[in-house]
Amino acid sequence: MEAEHRDTGLPGPTEPMDKQQDTLEEESFNHGDYKDRRLVKQLGEKRIKWLKKCPVILRVGDLGDMGEVVVVHAGLTPGVSLHKQDPVQVMNMRTIKHGVPSDKREGTVWTKEWNKYQKSVPKKHRQTVIYGHDSKRGLQMKNAFMA
Repeated sequence: MEAEHRDTGLPGPTEPMDKQQDTLEEESFNHGDYKDRRLVKQLGEKRIKWLKKCPVILRVGDLGDMGEVVVVHAGLTPGVSLHKQDPVQVMNMRTIKHGVPSDKREGTVWTKEWNKYQKSVPKKHRQTVIYGHDSKRGLQMKNAFMA
């Protein structure tokens, strides 16, 4: 419901020039994010507060051959412990290029790097990631490291 003016450093077209926060009170805004702003308004402050309290990484726990199951929006960086994962990447990752996660489509799909790393981890320490971000690739259901 609130955002810093990061893109241009300036408030919207009808807001005072010294305004630091955007509370989404205008209907029209010059960043072209009308649909997102409308959705946020519809969610309301109570739901936004609830969403802010939700974890970025949900640890489900050990589920037999799946190892520890975790749920994320986009992806995880292989070899980085859960508590050290970058929340921005967890929410936006698509690929990894030269070991660096990215929300771009250049590089290797993060799941390939994740599965490669998981194969090098002792079976009792492996993790299965359930994610829901990359709709362009469609439904991805694989038992990647269950060998």
